[in-house]
Amino acid sequence: MTVEVQGDVVTVDRLMPGVEAPPLYATTMGTTGLYDRFHCTEFRLPGFHVLHSGITGQGRPREEGHLIKVLNGITPIDATTSWYYYAFSRNFAVDDVRATEELREGLATVLEEDAEALALQEIGMQQRPAGEHDVLIAQDAGVAKARRMMSQLIEAEAAVREPTAAGAPQRRPVTAG
Repeated sequence: MTVEVQGDVVTVDRLMPGVEAPPLYATTMGTTGLYDRFHCTEFRLPGFHVLHSGITGQGRPREEGHLIKVLNGITPIDATTSWYYYAFSRNFAVDDVRATEELREGLATVLEEDAEALALQEIGMQQRPAGEHDVLIAQDAGVAKARRMMSQLIEAEAAVREPTAAGAPQRRPVTAG
């Protein structure tokens, strides 16, 4: 797995050589056997995420494989709620209506499961004791970097809106006596 940061983009790239295709791929693509699976995510601040997910023959370049791109637009409503928009594209069976429907249903199911997990994570984060920190594993490196970058953007925005929040000198009344 590699994690790369360039400007406001965090990219996490992972290769899983010699594995079976994920069930959604196996069904839609009619695949059997072992493949090299790749999974690359790009998070573009402040709220656009692109997932490049695919399989290719063992040892073969990604360009020869099957690719699905899922584009995610996240638009905050308030501090704990967001609108979530997504679309997908693929480089295989592009004229196959059955494949389109299978992918639409399958990806919708995955995103609904993700939404449920995120809602539970939000509850957990709100209820955890002050000062308790996340326990991160190597897989979380990209997410952790993206969160830090988002926090920095939010802090910078707050500093522009409320200069005292950024540590600017505060005026205090002077009293005689």
